[in-house]
Amino acid sequence: MDDIRQDITIRAATQADLEPAAILLRAAGLPVDDLRPGMLALAAESKGRLVAAVGLETLGSVGLLRSLVVANDYRNSKLGKELVIRLEDRSRQIGLDELWLLTIDADAWFEKLG
Repeated sequence: MDDIRQDITIRAATQADLEPAAILLRAAGLPVDDLRPGMLALAAESKGRLVAAVGLETLGSVGLLRSLVVANDYRNSKLGKELVIRLEDRSRQIGLDELWLLTIDADAWFEKLG
């Protein structure tokens, strides 16, 4: 995507991303108590630093998009939007029929994405 900063790499999340993602989530005022291994789906990094992440929880053919977080200094870069697009693609690839969202305060942002 052209709008995303060139220094960002988006990749599959690993176990090593769990604690840096928890730090980002806490900084954003989002819950981390139920964050567990295997929940993160995608990670974005810049110069070795995790700058964004998104999780996917599945139950049968239904997925739950969760824990989308972008570091303050990377907001307004369209990174969050790109993570959602890629998570939607991944959800289709693994055969999910539905993707749901629970949000504390980002409903307007997600509505803009459609």
